[in-house]
Amino acid sequence: MIGLLSKAQADALAAAGGSSSSLVSARRAPAPTEGPVAIQPFMRQLGIVPFWFAGAFVAFGLILLVVIFAHSGGSGWFVLALAATPFLLFGAAAVRARYLLVRERRRLQSGGVHTTARVMDLAGTGTQVNDVEQWIVRFAFDVNGTEHRGQSAQVPWSSVARYAPGDVVEVVYDPANPSVSAMPDLVGG
Repeated sequence: MIGLLSKAQADALAAAGGSSSSLVSARRAPAPTEGPVAIQPFMRQLGIVPFWFAGAFVAFGLILLVVIFAHSGGSGWFVLALAATPFLLFGAAAVRARYLLVRERRRLQSGGVHTTARVMDLAGTGTQVNDVEQWIVRFAFDVNGTEHRGQSAQVPWSSVARYAPGDVVEVVYDPANPSVSAMPDLVGG
């Protein structure tokens, strides 16, 4: 089993631009069936939903409301409109979550401070995109003598396989609020 996992990691490193299998034996990151699980807040998970997909839910909910109101003749439409509510709520929450994620990324790009951090661990999130589990790299960095912790965007295993606990990576953080940070090398979709 370990041999299969090492081969899978070597393949992932090769696909991500890594080098030889000796690198795999020297720095063995956990394979997708191992390692911690990072439970993500709902709005952070929802932030990976693209705008167009979230907008489709809002549009469907609005169309459903119009159709229900038009066919109900003005009476009893409120009860029928409850069918549109889940689509509208999910779509609106997904649009908001995505907007906040994009705004945070842009703020870090324009005014963030670059520094180095130490990789704490790699963790699966339990979130899947197209049947591929999303992973994060958790890291710690120092700002004026205070340790802050952060995590990368949610990305597939092939993107995080090249990291191992203890590695030094580049991060960018918000100088006004160092708890907001990101790894520029791992930007999710």
